[in-house]
Amino acid sequence: MTTQDPEESQEEESDASPAAEDRPRVARRRGRSRARLQESLQRVEAQRRVLVAAVTVLGVAVAVLGVWGNGALREVGALRAELSRAQREETSLGERLAASEATLLESKRAVEALVADRIPGLMELRVGEILDVGLPPVRRAGFEVADSERLEAKLLVENETDRATNPILTITLFGEVGTEVARAEVTDGSQSLRPGEIRTFFATLALPEGEEPRYFRVTSK
Repeated sequence: MTTQDPEESQEEESDASPAAEDRPRVARRRGRSRARLQESLQRVEAQRRVLVAAVTVLGVAVAVLGVWGNGALREVGALRAELSRAQREETSLGERLAASEATLLESKRAVEALVADRIPGLMELRVGEILDVGLPPVRRAGFEVADSERLEAKLLVENETDRATNPILTITLFGEVGTEVARAEVTDGSQSLRPGEIRTFFATLALPEGEEPRYFRVTSK
């Protein structure tokens, strides 16, 4: 039988005592570490859920915007096509209108030339203006609307000769193609003009319904 030295026994007890005292502290530290790890895992999980939700919302928004954007682009494209078509039609219509106006103007000039050749001395009738006639003794002519059925004419007459004269003056109105519309005798030869005398004579011309005068002619005898 082996006998243990009392001193050695005391040393062993003293060596074992600190280890026993450290066990609770180690356990507490491990518990705290486990709790912190659990909290970290929870935070990570919460962040992951937020990110998943954000990605889901973003995906839905992108899909909605994509559908709306495609529709809007199609609508804009259709509007642009319609605008382009309208512009082409407007250009074509303008070209046709310009061609028609040119043709009408050419026809009008041709008619005027034919009428002037057929009826010498015609002048364009412009109401409200003073028109130079230059057919002695008539210097100028003017026309005003009396009413819907009558036109008032006035002639400025000058005797440029060295002796008295008794002019016989007649105004005749013509339509666009040279048909006679109205006629009036301005002087009948009973009015005498001294040499150098200037006088204005008036006449009223009755207009037939539906006839619009385009030209006039003054004749003198």
